[in-house]
Amino acid sequence: RKISENGGIVATGGGAMTIPETAAAARALGAVVFLDVPFEVCYERIRGDENRPLAANSTKEKLLELYLKRREIYLKNSDFAVDADCTIQEAVERIKKLL
Repeated sequence: RKISENGGIVATGGGAMTIPETAAAARALGAVVFLDVPFEVCYERIRGDENRPLAANSTKEKLLELYLKRREIYLKNSDFAVDADCTIQEAVERIKKLL
């Protein structure tokens, strides 16, 4: 909440919206946009990343299970879902069109 007091964009970590209080605060502050990316794309982006303990210490099957669980929560708590299986600039343009 404090971060967003001055307006702008807040990007959360993968598990942030799984905390009901965080999800409620995000929805109360403005539009929530879910960047929707297929599991295989996500997996290729994070696989073996030592800065992501869950990715570094989990099997692909466990990560898929986590992805499916979190995706449901993010969809439920988002105002918009944007296909983000694209370049960053393309994703930005898609978000700008929605907002």
